[in-house]
Amino acid sequence: DVGQTPGNDYERSKIESEKAAVSAPFFDVCTVHRPSIIVGDLVAGFTNTFHGFYKPLRIVQPFVEAFMQASLEPGSLLDVLGMTGDEVKNLVPVDWVSAVMTRIIGDGSLHGRTYHITSTRPTPVSRLCRVFEELVVEMAAELAAGRAAAGPAKGGLGFDPTVLARMFEDQMHVYRAYWSDDPRFDSTQCTAAVPDLPSPELDDETIRRLCRFAIANRFRWPPPGRAVRKATARSLLAARLGGMSWAAPASGDVVGLSVAGGGGGQWSIRCGVGGPVSLHVGVPPSVMPSILTSATTLESLLRGAISARTAVDRGAVSLTGADDTSRRFAGKILDLLASNPGRSTRDHEAVGGFAAAVR
Repeated sequence: DVGQTPGNDYERSKIESEKAAVSAPFFDVCTVHRPSIIVGDLVAGFTNTFHGFYKPLRIVQPFVEAFMQASLEPGSLLDVLGMTGDEVKNLVPVDWVSAVMTRIIGDGSLHGRTYHITSTRPTPVSRLCRVFEELVVEMAAELAAGRAAAGPAKGGLGFDPTVLARMFEDQMHVYRAYWSDDPRFDSTQCTAAVPDLPSPELDDETIRRLCRFAIANRFRWPPPGRAVRKATARSLLAARLGGMSWAAPASGDVVGLSVAGGGGGQWSIRCGVGGPVSLHVGVPPSVMPSILTSATTLESLLRGAISARTAVDRGAVSLTGADDTSRRFAGKILDLLASNPGRSTRDHEAVGGFAAAVR
């Protein structure tokens, strides 16, 4: 915060949240990652959000589908946005941002600083607008070819270019602040931290690849027609151990459970004399034994499709603890969860003897 005026409430919230994080007394160290505008990945253009950068094409697409002769006049995007074309947008692909952040997070010597994860070669707005205008023509041509192959079309409504222009201007108005000229970022810290990961430049073909992915998926993820995988690991775990309590375990031995992916989470498992008894939100202190796995693996374990030993041997589960005894204890709890699929373990209420017996 250097006294600048935020372009919108989103930018204002980022400033306030960073100030809160930096001043928080309970953080031993605070590392700030400041990526600029994140777009899809470089290889395939994949993204699961279609805001900001993608908005002009998203607004125009329905009109192109309704009126195949719809198009954007050269320079019309710049006119609507009130820009000259000399402005730049600092766009960074998500896979590059992930690589940079992973490197910094994994190296403790790089912590405690602020990193502008930004492009040293920002993208000219004139390039973006030109590619967008070309893609609108491409969309219309592909749609026309598809309809021609399907046979004679019924008579449709005529197209009035002024309607598209008015609609586009109305819907893009809220994005004018977003599409303003980006500042020049000081990426010195980022370059020093990861000198072998220079920011990639987004040329015309890369921008087309990003946009074509969005168009092909109709600016939705998952795309229409694709079934969303139902996450069941959490519900299976709750069926075994009962509802998840937000209160810390009151007594007994505790094993942490960290599950990545859809249907996962972080929990503490309270153990009684016969094994797992109850489930509590949040992991215990790091000195306690823990089980680390994915939601897919946990689901397979709870359904009895795979044994605990097989999952550990395959590297699908990691057991952590202060010593071998703690890790064996975590393994025993995992084995009990994986045995007798579908059976509740909530009757193991007596506390205290189980862990001692295992150890």
